[in-house]
Amino acid sequence: MSKPRVFKDYNKLSPEVKSLINSNFPFGFERKIVRFTDPKGKLVSALPFETDEFSYLIKMNNAMMLQEQEEAGPEEETMDLEEISEEEIKKGNKK
Repeated sequence: MSKPRVFKDYNKLSPEVKSLINSNFPFGFERKIVRFTDPKGKLVSALPFETDEFSYLIKMNNAMMLQEQEEAGPEEETMDLEEISEEEIKKGNKK
């Protein structure tokens, strides 16, 4: 028997389901987001997620995805290339 499918807005999820999502995606779910056009022609972003009882497609908006990304923290430290001097580049090539 297949699981019931649920299409729901992230803000309307129970705290338990939100907690499950956060524990299953501790480093963020940005790469798991799917995008599609709804019947009204609007672009929708959603996260597919399954529990033992349900198969969810959780509607996300850009603000929620940015918040989630900030809460997950930076993946790695990056440096703007304009901040690197020519001398630092030359030192890097000598290593």
